[in-house]
Amino acid sequence: MKAFKRHFLLGLGWLIIVIGLALGPIPGPGGIPIVAAGSVLVLSQSMSARRLFIRMQKRYPGFMRPIRKLLKSRKKKTKDG
Repeated sequence: MKAFKRHFLLGLGWLIIVIGLALGPIPGPGGIPIVAAGSVLVLSQSMSARRLFIRMQKRYPGFMRPIRKLLKSRKKKTKDG
């Protein structure tokens, strides 16, 4: 059951990323927060995605900073409640 939940959340994260990319051409910031939310979901469920994120973070620290902030705020929320 735990593996099913993990795979479900991973698939949901990728679906959210695809939706965010599809909304990207629409005027306004609509796609960026959606892609960031999907990325956070994928990163929370996949070890290989985390390794890639760490590699990208070392290479492009300014680009990855917003996603890193979202991950930190999510960890604080799960520890507190």
